[in-house]
Amino acid sequence: MRKHLDALGSLGVSQCEGEPSLQNSLDLAVSILRNMPGHTSKEILLVFGSLTTCDPGNITDSIETVREVGASCKVVGLAAQLSVCSRLAEATRGSFCVALDASHFRQLLMGSVAPQAVSTQQSSSLVKMGFPSREVYTPAEVAAQPSLCLCHGVSGTTPRGFRTTGYICPQCGSKYCDLPVECKVCSLTLVSAPHLARTYHHLFPLDVFPEVSIDSPVVCVGCNSEVSTKAFQCPGCNGLFCVECDSFIQDTMHSCPGCCSRQADVTS
Repeated sequence: MRKHLDALGSLGVSQCEGEPSLQNSLDLAVSILRNMPGHTSKEILLVFGSLTTCDPGNITDSIETVREVGASCKVVGLAAQLSVCSRLAEATRGSFCVALDASHFRQLLMGSVAPQAVSTQQSSSLVKMGFPSREVYTPAEVAAQPSLCLCHGVSGTTPRGFRTTGYICPQCGSKYCDLPVECKVCSLTLVSAPHLARTYHHLFPLDVFPEVSIDSPVVCVGCNSEVSTKAFQCPGCNGLFCVECDSFIQDTMHSCPGCCSRQADVTS
């Protein structure tokens, strides 16, 4: 994630030059996604601001390659709707939208951030992960304990890799600045508990609570307030929620408090 943010931040000081090539962009994305493991979600986000594309070959072959790899391509246009972008989105089960203004452009980008839900037909596989501990030295140990992290030390970019804090790989003892990351020594995937929680919420989204009509006032399971107009019912525990609680559960909590309380009662 840090590499992506640094790359996007550097775009503000660079200038666009040359002819845009949609085919070269797709071929580069396919070369990266082709070797990804089967449990991953392969997605391509394309921000296209040109009305033309200068391709070295047949763009239809590249679109077919993207489809065979199993990647989904989402295209955000900045100029006008293009037939080739529409065919790309349709062939890869993606989407193509043209931004109307700056706020709409931000809305389209943020709508493409959430990962796709896991398909029920996808085979399951175990992934070995490590939960590194964050090492922090006391002021007396700072002068004697600065060390070089592998995320900066291997590339040899800048001396900023010497830090007194970092995450230590539980398998080989290598040091890294940020998480998540794949250990360059033992290839162990290093994550933290919040990362796993956010991934689970995106891959296994909560079912939408259908709106139900009520004849008499009921009590909201979430905030214990009286609901007299309309309510939303959880399909798992049949609990009724008000509009505010339904929005908070779907957008923030990603879990039903009624179902969680029932599970807690069973385990206790």
